[in-house]
Amino acid sequence: MVTCELTLVAQTVAAALGHRGVPTTSVPWWMLAASLRTGRNDLVDPALLRRADVVLLIGDLASGSVLRDMRELGPACRRPWVVMSDAAEGPEWGGALEAGARAVLPGSTSLAGMVEALQVVARGGTPLTARKRADLVHSWRRLDERRHDLRDRLQSLSPREEQVLGMLYEGTTVSEIAGRLAVSETTVRSQVRAVLRKLGVDSQLAAVAALRELRQAGEGH
Repeated sequence: MVTCELTLVAQTVAAALGHRGVPTTSVPWWMLAASLRTGRNDLVDPALLRRADVVLLIGDLASGSVLRDMRELGPACRRPWVVMSDAAEGPEWGGALEAGARAVLPGSTSLAGMVEALQVVARGGTPLTARKRADLVHSWRRLDERRHDLRDRLQSLSPREEQVLGMLYEGTTVSEIAGRLAVSETTVRSQVRAVLRKLGVDSQLAAVAALRELRQAGEGH
């Protein structure tokens, strides 16, 4: 079974696999996710999942939502997952593996390479070595730990400090922030210093980068 947020992508990949002799069906990701969450048989026929040896999920690992969905829905799926993503090999791959994926394939994988990986997983194996898998999962756990620390640090900001950081993120200068908040630039600079101290960074750019990282992962506000 091939699933993707973009229905046309799922249909195209499923058709290509079918031409290679791999019986494949495509299901929009929103529909499969809703079916697994609610158990509604009118969204996705349970027989389709029972017949599927592998579920190929094509998604953006960098967004964070794919990993959350996999952690939540993987047990309900009861089928091995393979993820294909344009995310570069790194921590996000490890996150997918820890969430239950048997393999992660780059978006540039050839059709022949895709078929080979799916066949390996369908037989109960994985195209990854134990060492590669362990390294990727370890890199994810380190990244997740760092993001957890960043989340805690962001939550330590006062409402005004959080507001100031949000304005910096939008590209607003200190003088513009002072004008918008009707306070002095000295007051804003003091609040910026407090933000940097609480986030454990030494520049406005680093503070903005920290917030951007969490937002891209779907965790920042």
